Amino acid sequence: MTRARRIGGNWVESVDPNSGKVYYANMETKETSWTMPEEVKKMQTAQKPRPSAAKAVDKWLERTDPKSGRKYYYNPKLKQTSWTKPQENDVVGGGNDAGKGHWVARHDPRTNRQYFYNQVTK
Repeated sequence: MTRARRIGGNWVESVDPNSGKVYYANMETKETSWTMPEEVKKMQTAQKPRPSAAKAVDKWLERTDPKSGRKYYYNPKLKQTSWTKPQENDVVGGGNDAGKGHWVARHDPRTNRQYFYNQVTK
């Protein structure tokens, strides 16, 4: 089972085991949301990011799908998941990173799962 991660106030971030999508839950009110609550966005904007924390959001995190037991990867900055680990430099950004990555979400009708395809590396 995926552990919930505290993100501010009474809110936690977790991954839905059926869809693999990130969702947010308020531990006090029991409210849930597929989009980050405005309250949390404001708190995160108000906090001055540390240089090491800013780098961490560009990282792909390894998670385990509780249903299949398979490893998958999640990027909290991009809010994307992938069954295969993308290269760290595949994170699309500005400056020197411009043009790298080009990940596109696709749907496999045979397995009914979402996967990611890199248009550059194919």
